[in-house]
Amino acid sequence: MKDLSLHLKQLRQQLPELLDCLHPGASRQLDTWCRVLDVKLLSRFGPEFPLVAAVCGGGSSGKSTLVNSLAGRRISPVGGTAGLNRRVLLLFNPRWLESGFFLPALEETLDVKTAPLQTTDQLETPGEPLYAALSSMPENLVLLDTPDFDTGARGLYTNRQSAKKWLETADLLIYLFTNSNYANCDNTDFLRQVLTGIGNRPCLLVYRSYPGMDSKLVQEHAGLVAKNIYGRNHKQMVLGVFRADEDNAVAEGGLPLTIRPADGGSSFMNRLAGVDAAVWRRRIAASALEDIVHQSRQAAETAARYLAHLDLYRAALKTIEARCVTEALAHFPSERVLNLFTRIWLQTDPTHVRLMRKTGNLVEWPLAKLSRAVKYLKGQKQTRAESPDLESQRRTVEIDLLQAADHLLRAATADSLSIELPEESDLGKMASTFDTMTAVGTATGNLGTTCPVALAKNKNNSGQNLLTIRVDLPACLKQAQTSVRRIDQGRLNLRLAGCKDQILQPSSKLESDLQQLASGLREEMGLLDQLRQTAAAMLNVLPATAAVTYIISTGDPVGAAAIKIKLGGLFGLKDLYALIAIPATSSLKKADRQQLQKVLGPVARSWLDSKLSLVQNLFAEHITGQLVVAADQIHTTASGLLEQVEALTDRIQKKGTQ
Repeated sequence: MKDLSLHLKQLRQQLPELLDCLHPGASRQLDTWCRVLDVKLLSRFGPEFPLVAAVCGGGSSGKSTLVNSLAGRRISPVGGTAGLNRRVLLLFNPRWLESGFFLPALEETLDVKTAPLQTTDQLETPGEPLYAALSSMPENLVLLDTPDFDTGARGLYTNRQSAKKWLETADLLIYLFTNSNYANCDNTDFLRQVLTGIGNRPCLLVYRSYPGMDSKLVQEHAGLVAKNIYGRNHKQMVLGVFRADEDNAVAEGGLPLTIRPADGGSSFMNRLAGVDAAVWRRRIAASALEDIVHQSRQAAETAARYLAHLDLYRAALKTIEARCVTEALAHFPSERVLNLFTRIWLQTDPTHVRLMRKTGNLVEWPLAKLSRAVKYLKGQKQTRAESPDLESQRRTVEIDLLQAADHLLRAATADSLSIELPEESDLGKMASTFDTMTAVGTATGNLGTTCPVALAKNKNNSGQNLLTIRVDLPACLKQAQTSVRRIDQGRLNLRLAGCKDQILQPSSKLESDLQQLASGLREEMGLLDQLRQTAAAMLNVLPATAAVTYIISTGDPVGAAAIKIKLGGLFGLKDLYALIAIPATSSLKKADRQQLQKVLGPVARSWLDSKLSLVQNLFAEHITGQLVVAADQIHTTASGLLEQVEALTDRIQKKGTQ
């Protein structure tokens, strides 16, 4: 039992913490669960702890009159006003006050402070519970006089929440009802939630009826009340049915309430005295433990869906961020990168090739003249592949960077993310899994919120299955997003614009990668390829990458003089991917395009590798960093808590069956 108590305390702390970590305020769903769990810790005080019986009912049902009758004196105010009593009153034998442990234990369990009752009118003012130690009270009984739970207006009940808290502490309830409210479903629904919500507890029914009411009708009405509260098991849970006839003198407090058995059993006080508190407490604890485990698993499933939602949002945000990073690098600085590769390639040329290249200047000049003459005769305007000036490149890179940053900032500050991607992608599979998880949660009634993810399937022109995902911002990231929304976009743009030269400037890693690429190409060149290069060197074909590629793929050194003209427009393309995947419109043969892709692809990828981390770090530092860091931290914390909660629930269930 010691281990079980420890596990329950740990679960009591960690489960609400888990829910609030993933969805702030969600632990309020566990208020009843927590209170009942706290109250059931009363069992640790052992069988000597008294039986706690709570008197409850609707307004003007006679609760205080019954309490006064059981106490043997007028201690609780009575009158014709509904909702007169506003506080809880505890009545018990002085021995429990003298014990020194009863009140402190009760106060610790319920997190309240009690005070002795001085005058009856204290009960008419809301406040902390009061107590009275009376020698007339049985030694094994603590009686609670609770405020009525059905007075109020417009669906707002004045005392319901405070009454519920105390009713959940009792070992059994004494429910008073009248002919006017015995069929009140709202009242019996409330009592069903209190008595059977977590664990099943018994009750005594007291029917205040007019004196001439037939006993069978009393039994029939009481049976309806019992069924509405407990369902099929009502006979096992109702320990007795009693009647108290209406009397004006009793209602005014002039006479005590006379309670008679309506079911042919023993007297009311004998029935109370006959309740074995220890036996019932064990039954209640076992029943409550089963419900606590069940609801703990339901809450853990809800937390798992919250966690899956967070995972999906985080993955979608990172995917959008990656796309925006690529968008920021949409313009490949081909002139700079290819010139750098050309320089590296030429530096590694054999001596005889460098000498032959000088001779090539004399050959290339008449070929170029001939090409221009042909175009002139055909009426074509002369075109010349000129490299864009540095300022134009800088401006283009700046525009790309700022547009991509704007797209990412709008996504990071939106209420939801939307993204389209292949259904078979990792993110698509994750979204489909979440959709299945949500469907299961909805079917069992455990989701608790509207679905935060929407999926739509379609196909592109190639017949590929696409998935459009819309994922709402998780509640746990709203605070982090508030900081992102406060970003000064003008200041952000100035900071990002100042980084454009870093993007254009080749890095040391890029130069190292290009050197390795050049060395690799030279190692792949056989004797025939070297002879072709020597012939091409006489033509002084630039860029060297194009010349080498053309020679290797076609074996036509003379034709290499014209490749610079063919590719002049290609190097001006703005789309990085169009450069890597050489388009058919470049007028090159398929073999030429494949070989160019073999050389130019690694060049472009090397540049990308050197710049992706740069732009990603910029975006993370200035835009998404707070969201991603918050998501990562919450994910780590919640994952650990969920694992602990599931392990604790398994241990509690195992201990409960032993």
